[in-house]
Amino acid sequence: MIIETKNDQERKILSEFKKKVGDLNLEEMTLIRFLIAREFNIEAAENMLRSSMQWRKDHRMDHIFEWKSPEYLHKDLPYSIPGFDKNGGPVVHIPFGKWNHRCWVEKGYGEDLLRWGYRLIEDAFQKATSDGLRQCTAIFDLGGISYYQAAHIPSLKVLYNGFKALEQNYPEMLKSIVIVNAPWLFAIPFNFIKGTISPNTLSKLKIFDSNKKIWLDYLLERCPEKSLPKAYFEDQNGN
Repeated sequence: MIIETKNDQERKILSEFKKKVGDLNLEEMTLIRFLIAREFNIEAAENMLRSSMQWRKDHRMDHIFEWKSPEYLHKDLPYSIPGFDKNGGPVVHIPFGKWNHRCWVEKGYGEDLLRWGYRLIEDAFQKATSDGLRQCTAIFDLGGISYYQAAHIPSLKVLYNGFKALEQNYPEMLKSIVIVNAPWLFAIPFNFIKGTISPNTLSKLKIFDSNKKIWLDYLLERCPEKSLPKAYFEDQNGN
């Protein structure tokens, strides 16, 4: 799905918005994303956009891939972008249930974890915008999550700030968020970060429990098999 204006009124507002923020020299697609996020309110969209540009500067986001991320992040907080969905948007797989984030937050590396989250978002965003904007399908797999990890408040604060950055700086990046293998304790982190998530993003959320057949069928309706983790198609013997 490619983001675009839908009617003459939106195109007129976009034309006015271009003049207001012409000094930023941004692509039209970026302007459309921020207008949509603020329901085509030019003043609100401009405030959001300029704040986002300052955030990118403050966090050196244009140089995020030059950051030599510590090896423990790759090992204990993995993610992958295994392919593209049936509309051409990137599929981002985050095995959050197996992330060992608490250990590193307790050791004082919360800022590294947050920067790792920024890098993940920017990685997906660059792939999504390589040809216009094709929104991402994000899969959060909570398989293996424990109360020990899910209820750790300092870790939840890092997660909160990550989602806050996503909402404020990458509007309309997500087409859908699919959460699989969600246990009852999923409510703990979800309720903690829910306040950062816009109603529009919440409307894109789909939550499944551990019934693999149901959630895998749902994913396969939207993503080719080759764009999903190979482990999802292995039987109990690993074949």
